[in-house]
Amino acid sequence: MNEREIIRDFLVQKVGTTTFSDSDSLIQNKLLDSLSVMEFVSFLEEQFEISFESDDMVPENLDSIDSVINLLISKNALVEVD
Repeated sequence: MNEREIIRDFLVQKVGTTTFSDSDSLIQNKLLDSLSVMEFVSFLEEQFEISFESDDMVPENLDSIDSVINLLISKNALVEVD
């Protein structure tokens, strides 16, 4: 399972639907609320062995699977995306 699939699997289990794409807004589409965003951040920190700073936790970084992948790349948690 690649990184995208790991993230998608977590989100599908969390929100109970598969009807979103990697570029869809998770917040605007009400798939994540403030509490579930924090759970998502905790999952990402544990799964990818990284720490988020407060300036990382903005909607632009966490609003879609694509944006999360880009954030992980910028934090050197991913070298190459499948």
